Amino acid sequence: MKKIVSIILSLLTIFNFGCRRGFQLDLTLSLDDEYGYLTAYFLSVGEGDATLIRFNSGKIMLIDTGVNSKTVTDYLSHALSIAGGNTIDYLVLSHPDWQHVGNVKYLLENFDVRKIITPKIYSLTKYTAFQSFYAEILSSGVEIDFVDGKSYEEDETYFAFIIPFGNDYINAKVPIEDSPYTEEDFDDFAVATYLECKGKRFLLSSDCSKLSEENISNNFETGFFDLLYGKDKINLRDIDFYKASGHGSAKSNCAKLLNILSPKNALISVGANNPNWLPATAMLERLVISNENVRIFRTDVDGTITIRLNESGQAKIETSVF
Repeated sequence: MKKIVSIILSLLTIFNFGCRRGFQLDLTLSLDDEYGYLTAYFLSVGEGDATLIRFNSGKIMLIDTGVNSKTVTDYLSHALSIAGGNTIDYLVLSHPDWQHVGNVKYLLENFDVRKIITPKIYSLTKYTAFQSFYAEILSSGVEIDFVDGKSYEEDETYFAFIIPFGNDYINAKVPIEDSPYTEEDFDDFAVATYLECKGKRFLLSSDCSKLSEENISNNFETGFFDLLYGKDKINLRDIDFYKASGHGSAKSNCAKLLNILSPKNALISVGANNPNWLPATAMLERLVISNENVRIFRTDVDGTITIRLNESGQAKIETSVF
């Protein structure tokens, strides 16, 4: 087993350094009538994160928005026009990191956003940029669901937002000037998204830190999620699609969580030639150890990654780079 893992990792390392592509505006997005029961576009947005979900009804969920740049803004507009026009039914903002929420202002001004879903951590935020982010959404007039253990259903798709530490910790009323948190700590509050449709299960981990992941693992194993969301509503074992945390960072994607997930497919949103050399080899190693048959997809190599489900729950994966 160790020899097999070593060979696989050697190939992954060569792949990691040799096949990175520059960021390109991908105009190949499309709909598929047969495989259109649920469509998930893991958008290639360079150094950032944005995932577009289209339900069978045509309703749209956008999870994070990427960085604020004209290229990414144009791409988001294009993707949304293909998937559903001018309406965003659910705008999920995982945490106030500008690689994830950089286009909030643009979207609020140019699209019909029906609902915002985000963690309530603004009382802990002493950074001016983050205060501006919360001021923007609070003054938008859009309905806001602060993550509190509530779950949702849309066209037989169940989805919920996983709180790493529980409501009391996230909603703590700490005055901004007394906040003990640094900018780096906000990954501890990043919200993970869980979806299940036609028997296929997804976990999108945003920028969850190792500490968050360990708490998620413990909460799942101890049955806390059964109390919060309902018995067996969230099943993290042998997940079908795992979107890696932190753009493939070795500081997250911890072994404890990965060994529970044992993901069949791993997706990494990462920019080409990024200064942190992500995804990290150590992280790829953990993935392979958790499931030696895992299929790994990366936006810096594969472009936008599209997962389509049909009404029978069959899945197909497409990449925009062939």
